[in-house]
Amino acid sequence: MDDPTEHDRIIRIARAMCRARRLDPDLSMNTVITDINVDRPLCNAVIGTDAPTWMLFVGDAKQFVAAHPQQAAHL
Repeated sequence: MDDPTEHDRIIRIARAMCRARRLDPDLSMNTVITDINVDRPLCNAVIGTDAPTWMLFVGDAKQFVAAHPQQAAHL
């Protein structure tokens, strides 16, 4: 993911996915990690950090872009 546009797109999609789960994307993971119901392991997240919650959704955002490149190109 060397393309800055692609990087920004992944972040936008991850933030949108976070909001879709009714989470504040800018809130620290430490604040919300105990409040969310996770369907599978959070292998892409570093639990116990002050990283923003949207980072929990980066892996899903990358998968979405890979699976739907035409749709993602407009996001």
